Amino acid sequence: MNKVDFNINGRHTIKLKGTVTAVTGINISRKDDNFAGGGFSKDLGRLPRAGAKTQHTPVFIQGASLRGALRRSALSRIRQHIIVALNEDKPFDLATHYMLSQGVDITGKAKGEKSMQVVGAEDELRNENPLLSLFGRWKMAGHMSVDSLHPKFQSEKSPCFYIEGAGARTNDFVRSPELVGVLSAAEQEELKKLLSDDEIASKDTQPLRQLIDELDAQRKQSQDRDEKASLKQEVDEIRQQIKDIDKEQKGGREAIQRPLDGFECIKPNTEFDHQMLIQRANEDEIAITLEMLSEFSRNPVIGGHINLGCGTISMDYEISTFPPLSDKPIILGQVTVNTDGFTLIDYTTDKVLENARANFIKKLADSTFSFDKFLIGKEVI
Repeated sequence: MNKVDFNINGRHTIKLKGTVTAVTGINISRKDDNFAGGGFSKDLGRLPRAGAKTQHTPVFIQGASLRGALRRSALSRIRQHIIVALNEDKPFDLATHYMLSQGVDITGKAKGEKSMQVVGAEDELRNENPLLSLFGRWKMAGHMSVDSLHPKFQSEKSPCFYIEGAGARTNDFVRSPELVGVLSAAEQEELKKLLSDDEIASKDTQPLRQLIDELDAQRKQSQDRDEKASLKQEVDEIRQQIKDIDKEQKGGREAIQRPLDGFECIKPNTEFDHQMLIQRANEDEIAITLEMLSEFSRNPVIGGHINLGCGTISMDYEISTFPPLSDKPIILGQVTVNTDGFTLIDYTTDKVLENARANFIKKLADSTFSFDKFLIGKEVI
């Protein structure tokens, strides 16, 4: 790759464009995304849909899931640099932590700020607190946008997700009957009652719901009136069975061997086209972005069910920008993020990207920034 000239002074639009890959299964479950269908109840943890809530609507991962993980990584890296450089064991108080990690003002001061008429007040805050400038807060948009992740390839016949975690929780005394011998006679009697109650509490209605879907599909395709009526009656009887089971279970204790509905997971090796954009980025914000990705590589995980090994991703991006008056962007470098670490290949003539990181770390050691500052102007008392 040919070297490129890039003057990092001033503010620039920086684009990171490339591919994100699911190394393990990825689960993003929001309660509002759940729906019944495909033989599954509404208790199945669903991936977000890019459209109607149906089994075959394309799935995606919202950008906020990745953006939140990156924001926390940026804060973690800056905190570590300050601890090492200034020997401050706890550099941020609770209010500063919430503001930097989530853009949340627990002090309530931002609601009373009076600033919009003050020329240059926002730029002053952004220069003093580049992390907040990058990710923003209420009434001050962050410079960094993170696109949602849409799989490159998915179709009704070849979905890019699978069901993980479905089944039933086991009971140790059922799996290993010899354990009964460690119990007293009274406890053995208690166990018998417990197992009897558990049989009711753990009944699984999932096969019945799946059978209803199959019978409904047959009824829609049938042209025979009598057959339709017969199928409807069968469906109604199964629905009553489900109601009876639900009634038995209602108000009871949690089943030891209860059915686990499971959740949808993006398949490993699924690739996503992806882009992140930093508007009006200065040298410090570019440096934070690189430091953030380096920190994220230590644990590149998004989403839920991490205890089951879900959520690991890898990232490969080209970094580009448009020089003034140019019709085409220039490629400034490449970054790779995975469990093996972070790699930056700097294509600029004077190693501008690498130097930006070094300059930023020096500024942290010199206490150049005010990360506890978050008001644009003066607070109105």
